[in-house]
Amino acid sequence: MGSQYRHRRTSDPTSVFPGLEPGEIAVNTSNRQLAVGDANGATIGTPVILLGTRLFDTRAQYAAADLMVRAGIIYRALVDVAPGAFNIAQWEPISGTLNPAYVQKAGDTMAGALVLAGDPANAMEAATKQYADTKLSKAGGTMTGNLVLAGDPSTAAMAATKQYVDAQVAAKAAVYISDTPPAGVPDNSLWWESDTGLLFVRYRDADSVAWVLAMPMPDVSQFVQKAGDIMTGPLTLPGNPTDPLHAAPKQFVDAGDAATLAAASNTVNARAVRYDAAQALTAAQQLQARQNVYAAPLDAMSCQNIMLNGDFQVSQLYGTSAVTIPNNASAYVVDGWSCARNHAAASAVFVAQQGVAGYPVGANYVTLVAQTGLTAPGASDYAMYITPIEGTRWARLWFGTGGAQPITVGFWVYASVVGTGSLAIRNRANNRAIVANFTVSTALTWEWKTVVIPGDTTGTWPTDAGVGAFLSITFCGGATYQIAQGAWTASNAFATPQTTNFFAANGNAVFLSGVVVLPGAHVIDSATAFRLIRPYSDELTLCQRYFMRWGAAQTFFASGTLRSSGSNSYLVLRTPTPMRAAPTLTWNSITIWSGDNNVTPSSIALFGGQDYVNGTFTVGAAHGSVGALGDGILAYTGSSGGFLQLDARL
Repeated sequence: MGSQYRHRRTSDPTSVFPGLEPGEIAVNTSNRQLAVGDANGATIGTPVILLGTRLFDTRAQYAAADLMVRAGIIYRALVDVAPGAFNIAQWEPISGTLNPAYVQKAGDTMAGALVLAGDPANAMEAATKQYADTKLSKAGGTMTGNLVLAGDPSTAAMAATKQYVDAQVAAKAAVYISDTPPAGVPDNSLWWESDTGLLFVRYRDADSVAWVLAMPMPDVSQFVQKAGDIMTGPLTLPGNPTDPLHAAPKQFVDAGDAATLAAASNTVNARAVRYDAAQALTAAQQLQARQNVYAAPLDAMSCQNIMLNGDFQVSQLYGTSAVTIPNNASAYVVDGWSCARNHAAASAVFVAQQGVAGYPVGANYVTLVAQTGLTAPGASDYAMYITPIEGTRWARLWFGTGGAQPITVGFWVYASVVGTGSLAIRNRANNRAIVANFTVSTALTWEWKTVVIPGDTTGTWPTDAGVGAFLSITFCGGATYQIAQGAWTASNAFATPQTTNFFAANGNAVFLSGVVVLPGAHVIDSATAFRLIRPYSDELTLCQRYFMRWGAAQTFFASGTLRSSGSNSYLVLRTPTPMRAAPTLTWNSITIWSGDNNVTPSSIALFGGQDYVNGTFTVGAAHGSVGALGDGILAYTGSSGGFLQLDARL
C-alpha cells in the first residue's frame, strides 16, 4: 500500500533523534547526522543512524569511538567530545598519518618498556630479559655448568674437549722416576734413575732410539763434600740464619759484632764520663767524676762568670733605698745595674730597689715596680734591666772574629704576671744585636731561666776599658726596638714582637736575681747556679773598680798634710782595687782634722796626675787654717751623712 513520508530537523547537538515513523527522515545539522525510522516490525519507528562517518563540525558533539573526517584524515574519538574547537588529544587518527603512540611495523623506537607474554619459543620471537640473562656474553663470562662441545677442535682457536687435552698430554714427553728404564714412553721423555741419581732423555735418531745421559757426570772435586771440605770461592747465602745451625752471611756476623761492641760500649758508658752526650749522673757521681779527671769543682767556675754583681749583693750608693727611674732614661739601682724605661704618654711611674732574697735564688734581688702602670705602650716605649760589661771582661769571647764563642746566661725571675720576656746582647755602638725570648710560666713564683747566645763573628766589639757589650733583660719593648729572636742583626734592638708588657697594671713588678754569664754553651740548672755566684767580699772589690764610696758615719778615711799656712791641704786616697778610669770625685760634709782642731773644707777636688791604675789618688782641699804648714791631717766623714766617692762607672 502507499505511504506518505516526511522529515524532521534540529540544530541542537545535544538533542537525540525522537521516535520516527517508518521511513521518516530526521536531520541534525549541528552533528551533521541523518537517521531514518525503522520499518522492521520488531523495532518499527526506532531511529536508524545512516552516517557512520561524519565531517568535523565545531557545533557537533561526538561519543567515544565515533568516526570523523577532518582535513582528509579519519579520526576516532578517544572520549566523549563536546562542541568546540578540534583538540587532537581527544582523537586518534586512523588514516592519513600514523598515531605516534603506536609502533610502526616498518620499525620504530619504544618510549617505554615492552612486557612480553613469556620467553621466546621460536628463533625469531622477541626475547625477554630473563631469557637473555641465562646466556653467556660473547665478551666473556663465567659458566655455571658444563659446556659440552660438538667434538674435538680442528683449528687452533677452537675450544678443546677434555678427551682432546688428555690425549695430547698422554702423547707428550714426561718425567719418569724408577731404577729401571721405563718402557713404552714417548720420545723426549726424561727418566731419573733413582738408584744412581742420573738423568736420561729418550732420544730417537734416524735409525735408533735409546736412553741418553742428559748431563755428564759432574767432577765431584768441584763440590763441597758432606763430610767436610774447603771452599775455593765465596758462598752466597739466601739470607740471615733462622736456626742455630744455619750458615751465617757476613752481614749477620758484622751486625752481631756491632751489637756486641755496642753492648760493651754501653757497659763502658755506664761507668764513664761522656763527652758527646748528656748523662743523668747523681751529685755524688758528678763530684767523683770531676775528682777523677782532676777537674775543678763548680764553685771554681765562678771566676769564669763574666757578670758583675749578678746577685745584686753590692749596693754602695743607695743600699736598699728605692730609686725613681726617670722617663726616657736609666738610673743605677745597685752597683753595675741600671733600670731603664720610657713611656710616650708619660703617665707611668717606676721605682726600683735592692731587696733581700734567700733560698733558692741567692742573697739579694732587684725589683722594678710600676707604681703607675705603663698602659697602651707605644712603638718607642720600654722597661728593662740593663748592665754594661767592660771590654776587658768581654775580650775572652773573641766577638767580631771567626772564633767568636757562645755565652750561656742564667738568671732567676719573679713576676706579677705570666708572659714572654726578652734577653738581648748589644755592642757599644748599638749597631749589633741579638734577642732571645724566655717564658715566665707562673705568676708570683721564682723561675730559673737559661739562654744560650751564639758568638757574633762580625761587628765591632771593643776590648778596652770602655763598654764591651750591653746585656739587657726586657719586660716591655715597643716596635721600634723589636727584631725576630735568635739571629744577630745590625740593629739596636732589645725586644721581639712576642715581648709581653709586664707593667700594664698599677703595682705590677718584676724581680731579678742570680744572673750569671759563662763563656761557652752550658747546661746551668737551678740546683747548681748558686755555686757560680762570688762571695760578697770578692764582688765588692770588683765593683769598686767602677765606684768607690767612703760614707760610713764618723770614719777617718784619708790622711795628708797642711800647706799654705795651714789653709789648704793634700790628702792621699787609696782604693782597694785599680779603678777602670780616672774617676769623678763628689763629696759632702767632710771635716779636716789636725790635732784637736777641725775645719769644714770649702772645696775638695782631685789634684794633679792620678794613678787610678794602682788605686792611688791625690786630693786637694781648701779650708780655713787648722794648723801650721806640714802638720798632719785626717779626713773625717762626721755624723751627718758625710761622704766622698769616686765614680768611674760605664
